Amino acid sequence: AHIRLQDLTWRRASRAHATGIMNRFACLYQPPPPEGPPNVARLLAIAGAFSPRTEQVGPDRVVFDIAGLNRMFGTAEAIGDALVRDAAVRQLGAHVAIAATRTAALVLARARPGLTIVTPGHEAAALAPLPIDALDRLVPSEPRHDFTRIFAAWGLRSLGEVGAVPEADLAARLGQAGLLWQAMARGEDRRPLVPTRPEERFEASLDLDWPIDGLEPLSFVLTRLLEPLSLQLERRDRGAASLHVALRLVSRETHVRSLQLPSPIRDARTLRTLALLDLESHPPAAAIDRVAIVIDPTPGRVLQHTLFTRPHPTPGQLSTLVARLGALMGQDRFGAPAA
Repeated sequence: AHIRLQDLTWRRASRAHATGIMNRFACLYQPPPPEGPPNVARLLAIAGAFSPRTEQVGPDRVVFDIAGLNRMFGTAEAIGDALVRDAAVRQLGAHVAIAATRTAALVLARARPGLTIVTPGHEAAALAPLPIDALDRLVPSEPRHDFTRIFAAWGLRSLGEVGAVPEADLAARLGQAGLLWQAMARGEDRRPLVPTRPEERFEASLDLDWPIDGLEPLSFVLTRLLEPLSLQLERRDRGAASLHVALRLVSRETHVRSLQLPSPIRDARTLRTLALLDLESHPPAAAIDRVAIVIDPTPGRVLQHTLFTRPHPTPGQLSTLVARLGALMGQDRFGAPAA
């Protein structure tokens, strides 16, 4: 039974090697067009149509995870042909590379035009003939060493020659940064693919069935808009750095108020109170038929209280107190005491 299990495992590995389904990463590279900079948005659109795990690397390269696409397309060649066709439909002359490692796909996509597919396990051999500057903009810069110049002084011209240097000797002379160069020259991954998240907007709006006049009905509308935004901020571990409220009036004018918050706040009740207090001091000139809210996010703030001292008021409480004082006394009638 043990021998049969080993034979079955070897057959599955051989079948995966033959069909190319072990190739997990694909990279799209757009050469610099003559009329302007590369359009990375179109590269992201192509990659996004094939995989949700997409990472932008510089202004001209996009790498993405294609694991599982063999169930839809079959072989790695079929996946590559589909990518080439999609790029041609979008009138984009992109290079396409497919490999088992993220690094090999990134380097080969820039170095070779057309479609390049590397058999799993042959990444180092595929990268060996390439010049050392093929790793340009992929390896973190080292302020103390110019590795391209150092390797040239050693008589090394290709990535294969860099990969053949004994690791102990390279580490003794260049440290861990030199080993990172060598690993990437061999097509090895030293970090995983980190998907690029699209810029998330925190905004909401509501068109009213009939105009409202007064802060009390406006309070219900603000609560309805701020509660989902507050939940969205909490899920993303963000807080509101500034709050923008735009009120479209029946007179077709727009009453806009912007609040700069002293600390990140994501509590819906606190944000609603601050907006209402500001509008109480600066009321709109007519009834309102549309309400829109935009939040500028910032990383959330973590507060660690002690066991032996009285806790200080929260930033939300302090912000609400200052806003209430401003609405009651006027913006120039309160502040820190002075002799």
